[in-house]
Amino acid sequence: SVQIIEPTLEKLYISSLTKVKAAIAGIEKVDKIFDPIKIIAGSIALIFSFSVAFTVSTVISKSVIQSKSFAEQIASGDLTHRLTPRGRNEFATLALALNHMAGILQNAENTQKKWMDELSKSEQRFRAIFENASDGILLYDPETGKFYDSNKMICQMLGYSSEEIKNLGVMDIYSEKDLPYVIKQFEEQTKQERKLARDLPIKRKDGTLFYADVNTSHVVLSGKIYIMGIFRDITERKQSESQIRYLAYYDSLTGLPNRTFLKELFKKAIDYAQRYNLMVAILYLDLDDFKRINDTLGHNIGDKLLQAVSERLVDSVRRSDIVASLTEGNTVVSRFGGDEFVILLYHIKKIYDAGTAASRILKEISKPFKINEHEVFTSASIGISLYPSSGENIDDLLKNVDTAMYNAKSKGKNNYQIYSPAMNAAALEVFNLERDLHRAIERQEFLLYYQPKLDTLRRKIVGMEALIRWKHTEKGMIVPTKFIPLAEDSGLIIPIGEWTLFTACMQTKSWQEAGFKITNISVNLSTRQFDQKNLPSIISRVLSEAALSPQHLELEITESTVMRNPEEAISILHKLKNMGVQISIDDFGTGYSSLNYLRQLPIDSLKIDRSFVINVATNPGDANIVKGIIALAHSLKLNVIAEGVETEEQFDFLRNTECDEVQGYLFSKPLPAEEISNLLLKDGI
Repeated sequence: SVQIIEPTLEKLYISSLTKVKAAIAGIEKVDKIFDPIKIIAGSIALIFSFSVAFTVSTVISKSVIQSKSFAEQIASGDLTHRLTPRGRNEFATLALALNHMAGILQNAENTQKKWMDELSKSEQRFRAIFENASDGILLYDPETGKFYDSNKMICQMLGYSSEEIKNLGVMDIYSEKDLPYVIKQFEEQTKQERKLARDLPIKRKDGTLFYADVNTSHVVLSGKIYIMGIFRDITERKQSESQIRYLAYYDSLTGLPNRTFLKELFKKAIDYAQRYNLMVAILYLDLDDFKRINDTLGHNIGDKLLQAVSERLVDSVRRSDIVASLTEGNTVVSRFGGDEFVILLYHIKKIYDAGTAASRILKEISKPFKINEHEVFTSASIGISLYPSSGENIDDLLKNVDTAMYNAKSKGKNNYQIYSPAMNAAALEVFNLERDLHRAIERQEFLLYYQPKLDTLRRKIVGMEALIRWKHTEKGMIVPTKFIPLAEDSGLIIPIGEWTLFTACMQTKSWQEAGFKITNISVNLSTRQFDQKNLPSIISRVLSEAALSPQHLELEITESTVMRNPEEAISILHKLKNMGVQISIDDFGTGYSSLNYLRQLPIDSLKIDRSFVINVATNPGDANIVKGIIALAHSLKLNVIAEGVETEEQFDFLRNTECDEVQGYLFSKPLPAEEISNLLLKDGI
């Protein structure tokens, strides 16, 4: 508009000046002709010039005044007023220009007002969202290093009031170790990028912590830039993740690392061993006869025993002077499941160091456990494999240590064995034997042999002991000592034992029907069979199916089986005795029976173990033990049977000490049923 006004005024000025100059020029021409006329003409010209000048100045002044008034109205904010253009002169052009300017300003004002209204509404919406957001929000002022504003949720999260938060900075809510990262995130925030801090602990006013993911970005308020941090509480998620990790890496019953975690620890152990030129030992521990405890006392007691064993193992390892800690807070004892534990030893300089640790552990496990009102005894078998001699990776070491552990079990349990390559061949043989054992019943490969029991005074057969044999289709006759432990460990002893019981009863009934005077048939019950809760019903069913009277069946139970849990054994034996069957304690003298329990047992016979019989004629000590057992049994009104009698000297000693019955190779080795029938014929019907 100014660009339009200035040229217009300039044109008016030049036009007026030109007219005045023309009038003066006219007067000068007249003056040359006639002086009076000059005077008159000059006067007229002068009057005309002043009139023109006055008229022009009046027009200009009026237009200028109108323009000034218009400008003042615009300055006061009145953009609705407009000038009225007159004619087609420069002032009309000026008026149009000023009107145009007012229109532009009015439109700009309307646009600005509309924009300001929208801005106000946006800030109101921001404030509403800010205050009511489900996430905590802080506005950080980079200039002051303090928080400028906060919403309700962050106040609840932190435990501060909004006024208290204004006095806080980043360092007041983050831990010292996280501060460098967080300050950099807040203070180096750019407009082009958002930043996310994950899983950082945030300090509350009371000093407790919660975990949050924090998104930071720029926000402009009232023309000033702030850093906005949006805090999402992920404490529950962190706890869930921690629980998931715990379930993935730890055993839920004992709290020990599981197989997965052990493999990770093993990698660290290998690094440690390589760095310091050491060996790593893996000890694979399996509790002996744990199933018996579960079946007898229940799974609740079994679980508590596992927890007690794990605590004892951890304590034993921590007290060992050959075990170092891989990482602070991590134990080297893990549970693989069931009653199996694996221990990592990673400060091994010599092989016997691992044996020393295993001996310590076996000693600790052998001590009695007090579980509720029960005093529980157990033992363990331990296999040992060593890195790098037994394998260079965890899978090979675990496979080999498993072989060593089973080798320890085969050698009588409650011992440890260090893996050697020769064990693999033996393990393969055992594996194949166990595989064939599963098929032996359906293939009818089992058969019973019978060994006579004789009345000592009359040397007459009064009963038989049934002894199982396995006639393998390819390997021939396999002795019980090779397959019975396998059957025990695999649980196959249950169906095998039931088959033995039924077959022996059927054969006895057959002999009786043939006229032979067989007083009873003795059948050995394994520990697993004795632990069956339905054992009395099984015995009753077998007797019923064989049509054999209960008094003709004698069940032989080892002394160690009874003494594992005497109270429970007494209860089971009473149930069996009430059925009418005979009860005999086998291998007496090897299980450390308590005389108090012995007199409570509802039994009929004691069977003296062959280890005492073999030297009775030459060893006074054994002779006195046998005499004592016979005297004790008779004082309790029990029958006494001696097994393993092989010489006349042994027989004479037993007869002279009033042993009631004997059995052994002196009279007959175990024979098939057909040969026993011939023997009975010779003995007399």
